[in-house]
Amino acid sequence: MGVTEIALFPLKAGLNAHDTSSPANRIWVEALNTVVSQPGARRAVYGMELENPTNFRLYVEWDKVEDHERFTKSAAYQPMLNNLEPLFGGEPFLRHIAPKPFPSPALSPNIAPTIEVFTAYFPADVSQADQDKYAAAFEQFSKKGLPGKAGTSGGWSLEADIPNPKDGKPGKVFLAFIGWASKEEHMEWREKEEFRSSIHLLREGPVTLEAVHIKPEEIVAGLS
Repeated sequence: MGVTEIALFPLKAGLNAHDTSSPANRIWVEALNTVVSQPGARRAVYGMELENPTNFRLYVEWDKVEDHERFTKSAAYQPMLNNLEPLFGGEPFLRHIAPKPFPSPALSPNIAPTIEVFTAYFPADVSQADQDKYAAAFEQFSKKGLPGKAGTSGGWSLEADIPNPKDGKPGKVFLAFIGWASKEEHMEWREKEEFRSSIHLLREGPVTLEAVHIKPEEIVAGLS
């Protein structure tokens, strides 16, 4: 089963990992080239969060979660982390989701110059029936509320220990990628009738909803 590693790295204030002339960018690109050279890694998509530019968000597509776990135990992993640690302004966060479709069409700068990362937080004991119900609701919302937006995908986290940003309680999440031309396009789209009449589908069930945006860069396995 294809999985996407979801990672959040709080960076020290003032660092810009997108600036190709900066040491921070060089360190990140070297690290991500190491990642995509691993067996089972397909591509890495990354970007600074537009809402909070100190947050570096990374999404790595793996053929299966065991491939990523194998990498974390390899000889290449710890030296890579050692190189990255001077950039961190907080504790990194890494988990996994199983998106459909996989690979995610929105995780391509050629398709989506801006990616909305939508996260719905649920209790850790959310039932399989409720997970299936919400996945179906997202699919329905994509068709009704986002007509013509082909670059969407979403799926449930494999882990049930993801902290809710409101109260810190651990749980599962449904995370989706939605491709936009820009953040401004997303904000304008929210005023459309098809969006306003469908958004209730995503609000029924989660404890908390969150949406952030990145302007993605991509490193593909075999092309770095």
